[in-house]
Amino acid sequence: MIEEGMPSVCIMIPTYNQSKYISLGIESALRQDYTNISVVIADDCSTDDTKEVVQKYLADSRVKYWRNDRNLGRLANYRNLLYNLTSADWVVNLDGDDYYTNPSFVSNAIKRIVKEGTAENVLFYQAAHIVKFPDKLEYPKYCFSGEEIILTGSVYVFGPVSRQNFSHMSIIYNRKKAIESGFYEMNISSADIYSIYKSCINNPNDTVIVAKEISGIWVKHGQNISSNLRFFDQFKNYGLYVNLSLLAIKKGIGITKVAGWLFNRTMSYWKGYASKLMQRRRVQQ
Repeated sequence: MIEEGMPSVCIMIPTYNQSKYISLGIESALRQDYTNISVVIADDCSTDDTKEVVQKYLADSRVKYWRNDRNLGRLANYRNLLYNLTSADWVVNLDGDDYYTNPSFVSNAIKRIVKEGTAENVLFYQAAHIVKFPDKLEYPKYCFSGEEIILTGSVYVFGPVSRQNFSHMSIIYNRKKAIESGFYEMNISSADIYSIYKSCINNPNDTVIVAKEISGIWVKHGQNISSNLRFFDQFKNYGLYVNLSLLAIKKGIGITKVAGWLFNRTMSYWKGYASKLMQRRRVQQ
């Protein structure tokens, strides 16, 4: 039974040819103990048996399945899901190959959001995740003490906690503010990071909650888009930091502060890319 006045939450599951993974994600979403919840699956015209795999879950009234008539691509599928396929107050994006291990992730997030404010002043709640590689698990690290930290949008971007243990699946965000900010407009592999940062810069005084709570498992495998970027794609993806810097200056954030942030982001980004290249070469040798 849904308690009156509880904000609605949608777990959005965009997917393309992930039939061997998607059951775990759907079942983990349905195990969430928050009652005012929906699960919307957006199938980007998969060529595998995703449609058949999903059918058994449609008996649950919380689950909706949408199959695109043609392949829209990753970003457009994200965008269609957020803008057109749900009307929930709060949303979270669970890619079709990831899954939750914490059945109270959504309910804990909404409790904290309600405690800190309302949809008028809270941007998002960010939990943590475990990364599952083929041969190991990677657990999160933090740069703050305590179980959580409350920030403003501006401090989230430009402060020391920036992107601490970030993942799409672990961020429950304000749908109205996301649409107003223009989520999923930059067609890059890090469209999620760009969208969250953009929302923070557009709403610099709004509240962000970053918690150490584990939401679930982010599965890393050979088909992840972030694992297969060519140099041109990497350079295009890096452009998100330049675009955000220009937006921040336009919004009145000091040029010196923005320039320092861009320098640090640039060094971190290309250092990470170089590290991935070295690891790949060692594997190939």
